[in-house]
Amino acid sequence: MLLLLLGCETDPPKKDGGPLFDSGDTWDTPTGPLGDPSLLCQVALTCPDGMEDEPKQPCDLAITDGTGERLYDAMAMVEIRGRSSASFPKPPYAIELHGQAAWLVAPHATWSYLDGADTPANDWKSADFDERAWAQGPAPLGYGDEVSTEIDGGADGHHPPAAWFRTSFNVDDPSVVAEVELGLLRDDGARVWLNGTEIARSNLAADAGANDWATASSEDEFESTWYDWDVDPALLVAGTNVLAVEVHQSNASSSDLRMDASLLASTGRRSPDLFGMGGEDDWILGSAYIDRVLWRNKLAYDLFQSFGETDRWAAEQVFCELTLDGDYEGVYLLGESAKRDDDRIDIVSDDGTGSSFIVKLSEEGGFHPTEVAYGEWQAVYPEQDEENADALAGIDAALTTWEDAVVARDEAQWDEVDLDSMVDWVILEELFKNSDAYYLSIHLWRDAGGKMMLAPWDFDLTLGYPYTDCGATGFIWRTDLPQALSESPAFKALLVERWAELRKGPLTDAAILDRIDTYETTLGDAIERNFERWPVDAIKFGWGDEDNWLCPASSWEEEHDRVMTWIPERTAWLDSYFGEY
Repeated sequence: MLLLLLGCETDPPKKDGGPLFDSGDTWDTPTGPLGDPSLLCQVALTCPDGMEDEPKQPCDLAITDGTGERLYDAMAMVEIRGRSSASFPKPPYAIELHGQAAWLVAPHATWSYLDGADTPANDWKSADFDERAWAQGPAPLGYGDEVSTEIDGGADGHHPPAAWFRTSFNVDDPSVVAEVELGLLRDDGARVWLNGTEIARSNLAADAGANDWATASSEDEFESTWYDWDVDPALLVAGTNVLAVEVHQSNASSSDLRMDASLLASTGRRSPDLFGMGGEDDWILGSAYIDRVLWRNKLAYDLFQSFGETDRWAAEQVFCELTLDGDYEGVYLLGESAKRDDDRIDIVSDDGTGSSFIVKLSEEGGFHPTEVAYGEWQAVYPEQDEENADALAGIDAALTTWEDAVVARDEAQWDEVDLDSMVDWVILEELFKNSDAYYLSIHLWRDAGGKMMLAPWDFDLTLGYPYTDCGATGFIWRTDLPQALSESPAFKALLVERWAELRKGPLTDAAILDRIDTYETTLGDAIERNFERWPVDAIKFGWGDEDNWLCPASSWEEEHDRVMTWIPERTAWLDSYFGEY
């Protein structure tokens, strides 16, 4: 079909010319929605270079709808994604669609490097530079962390400010390249050049020179984060090209340095409107591994959308079966990511002050430790890095103002967060008795000039598990946020009114159970195939190998029957509770 690089190896050829892409890039992005979402789709991924958590790797992707019509048959960049779910035997994947793509510089490529205190000659970034005196080794390169090539970092407490890395690659015909993307793993800061032109600067002051320190120290997962930039393809030349990276320490006592980089060329991104979910080039394949009925997330997101408000964004998803490198992997949910886009969270571009943003709550790795829930707020948009320091400061101020009002039980919290959005979000979380509600996986977004809104995310651990007796009564009050909501007169009044309204429409028992019947009609025999691949009694979730916090079930039928009984029990309990609220 297409695989693209002349030898898609770890080290691309440095001197030999050759076409980057084959001549068969004739797949055009269709207009209009593709595929019937009521039919089970088939997804086939073939990944010659394997799969990593980061960065994305090149794969062939084919998507076929339930009628057998081929909706997509081209290139994709794919990676394993998710916080805890990335370690599941059946992991989720993030997918980025391309016409064709090829590594100019692949991750883990071999680089020439100069370490020590001496700075290189000014022409070290050029193709004519004689690098024969430099050492060589595969990336990641550095010291103090897990690396493939250890370089000389000097004595402890006396590390030099920078180290230098360069690699060359050949392009026969740059005119075929429509897009170039730089990926960079750097600890702590870096400058990057392509053929002598600076294309990226990360965690470095604008006027930083070769002997200056990085702006800040990279800690925790930022030491292994891949950052990316779009690069002008006009910077490529026919023949030999050079990618050069200068990595900076934050101080002389910094204990580690690490670098890896990649350069990806493509014929352009593809944005098909898959199943009417909107034209987009990136998608998620959710695994539903611990969801032993397979539709928890879809039901939650569809119900939130059914509440009828235009600003109640939730991810759209369709059921598919996945084949990976020829092996059947079971039922997946092909769907949207939480991102800024006119077909997703439709907010204006941020002006650099944090006026528009999307944040999510995770255990660690954020820029703002929460005062009302658990963990830290991470920036989804704008990207969380040092270059967006002003925007992150603005978002931090907005979150602080809201959280201070929550802690103080001040009704001024509704000056920052939309009350209607909060009520609808809480109703959904309580309906599902979400173990992560008010705790993790919370998504907030704000359009410039507006209030913060909430979006649902991650409902695998719901409908009775884990951490509970699997019963349909009670709440999980584990953080300050629900306590504050229970003491807000405005919230309580609207919650009672809105619950009664929704119980006459999309949240009647019949409406909820009818949705589930529709899902299971779509899934059909795929349910049996999925659990032949992933037996129910082998699916576990807990801290240790012997722990399993999921409600007891030995089969899909047993889990299904439990949940179908649990839902009306839950709505009845909420009716009685909210009626007296």
